[in-house]
Amino acid sequence: MSAHAGRDSVVDLLLESPERIEQGLTVLDARLRLDEQVEVDALLRDLLGSPVVVLVVRGDVALELARIAAVVAALHRGRYLLQRLFGERGLDSAARPRIALLAPRFPDNTAALLEMLGGVEVSAFEFRIVTSGERQVLDLAVFHRTRGPALSGAAAAALRETTRSAAPAASARPPAATRGSDDKRAVPEPVGPDSARRWFLRARESIRALSSHVTESQKEGRVHYRVNDELLATLTLDQQGFRLQCGGEGGEQAVADEESLNRGLNTVFELYFNQLGPDRPTA
Repeated sequence: MSAHAGRDSVVDLLLESPERIEQGLTVLDARLRLDEQVEVDALLRDLLGSPVVVLVVRGDVALELARIAAVVAALHRGRYLLQRLFGERGLDSAARPRIALLAPRFPDNTAALLEMLGGVEVSAFEFRIVTSGERQVLDLAVFHRTRGPALSGAAAAALRETTRSAAPAASARPPAATRGSDDKRAVPEPVGPDSARRWFLRARESIRALSSHVTESQKEGRVHYRVNDELLATLTLDQQGFRLQCGGEGGEQAVADEESLNRGLNTVFELYFNQLGPDRPTA
């Protein structure tokens, strides 16, 4: 059995009985890709609505620290989209996520390594697949639960080093020489009041996290997002405040609170998924 097939079997058995991790867990999705480089084996929520992410260890536990950090960052970037997808099923995507890490066996230094992630609650479980009657079930035993509210300076530095060493050799983005004006890091921020800038940054972060198919450019103080050559959204931040325009024909709408931000982002997401994105419905 291949490693991928074995991981799939573990995930499938877990989805049948998520209470083996914790009572009250609800399965939301499996094998969920959060962005071009980050995929989780399963996404669940607890009784309070907080995200619980299941990761089956793929190799060296030290490298899993980088994977966990990447998952937490991707959840934060995509929290508005996740809320749109799973909010009606009780997910609170703004809540701090918890990680359930599964492996057949953890090395002795695992606990010390996981404590480097003091800002993330990680529960490590050793698993085995056993036969009960005529069916297979997943048997879990708690190996370690992390403690501590925050990363220490030394741990954060070690985590950054681990993340760098575990980074993939090839990025999903095209080389810097071909990105030109669509390089997201090269786009300067418009200037506006602090309150409006906060909503602008949150909108920008959410649209950036949608897909690698979305490109970003700036012209005359406006930030434009396109899918291929089609305009997806325009963000305007100036001394009058922050405004969001969906597509190329709709009017600008002022964004000044959580409700107006979510309303605007939902319109952008619907345009992307229904008309512009690569996975849009076809006739």
